[in-house]
Amino acid sequence: MPAKLNNAVIAARFQEFNAQLHLESDRGSVIVAAALLDDALKEVLAAYMLPAVEGDDELLEGPHAPLGSFSARIDCAYRTGLIRMEVRKTLHLIRKIRNAFAHRSEMATFDSQSVRDRLRQIYALNSDMMSAMWNGIRESEEALRSTGVPSSTLESDGLVGLIGWRGVFDLLASTAAAGLIAVAEIVEPIQPLD
Repeated sequence: MPAKLNNAVIAARFQEFNAQLHLESDRGSVIVAAALLDDALKEVLAAYMLPAVEGDDELLEGPHAPLGSFSARIDCAYRTGLIRMEVRKTLHLIRKIRNAFAHRSEMATFDSQSVRDRLRQIYALNSDMMSAMWNGIRESEEALRSTGVPSSTLESDGLVGLIGWRGVFDLLASTAAAGLIAVAEIVEPIQPLD
């Protein structure tokens, strides 16, 4: 019987990751979020695969490691059944946002159209989770009163109106990283052939 995800562990890791991202600039948040997700995927893959023959993991670490890049780890985790297609697509979109922030000399922002378009795609891929979060916020009258955001804005713009695109990014990235870390803790490792 497969192990179950521990929601308390996921919540604690989410809070840790979200607090870490909150301290960063916009650019820093995107780069750190991608690094957290990349590291979490590395943990999932390492937990699933047979241990490295040598001390260093030649598949996951080093300049020539076939699974050393964020992109390769995303695709391998999907192809081995460790993540769903929606997670794969979400992670690749976050990778593309990271590239926009990290690899251009001009400063990318959450206000740029290409970044917002990718965030809208991520939001749509994760609409059930985002709706559940939004409904939880809307049900809490105390939370709505403390925001200072007019009710009309909250109703028309939803979660984006409340926390902005940067907040949505941090929320999605923290949730994904916490979920992946939890998967790494419960994944059943493959067994060697006899």
